[in-house]
Amino acid sequence: RATLNTIEPKQTGQIVVKFDPATPVYGPIEAAMYILVNGTKDENNKIRITADIHEDFSQLTDEQKKLAPIADISNIQLGTLTIGKKVKKAVNLTNAGSNTLYVRRMMVSNIKATAPKSVAGGKKGQIKLEITPNQKGDFNQVMTIITNDPVKPVQKVNISWKVD
Repeated sequence: RATLNTIEPKQTGQIVVKFDPATPVYGPIEAAMYILVNGTKDENNKIRITADIHEDFSQLTDEQKKLAPIADISNIQLGTLTIGKKVKKAVNLTNAGSNTLYVRRMMVSNIKATAPKSVAGGKKGQIKLEITPNQKGDFNQVMTIITNDPVKPVQKVNISWKVD
């Protein structure tokens, strides 16, 4: 939210942006705002705002670090797929730590993916993938998973497949 100010010719102004979402957002975010010139919105006066939001683990005690969740997931090979035929696959997301692992956000293109919101310490949860290929070739996608694992909060998982 911006406050309307007028800047006279040959003066400068300051724009202060505060990010305070109602629900925490993790990972890359993007927003845009416009500077109105004489009350007119113009694409030339668009300001892009980008940020990469990460959880702050710097205040964890040694004891909290020992009990912290540990996210463990391997790269995923979907095998050879057929054009137009939907494929579903479930893969394990293991919490090798003691405390609950929370999945903050998961990002992947061209694949429908759902993850559990949390995985108890020492347990496994399932990430469910669904894809319907529409062209032939060899494919590789990167799925980004953001969790509350303080050692590796952002993990990149390769998903590969071939379509005949």
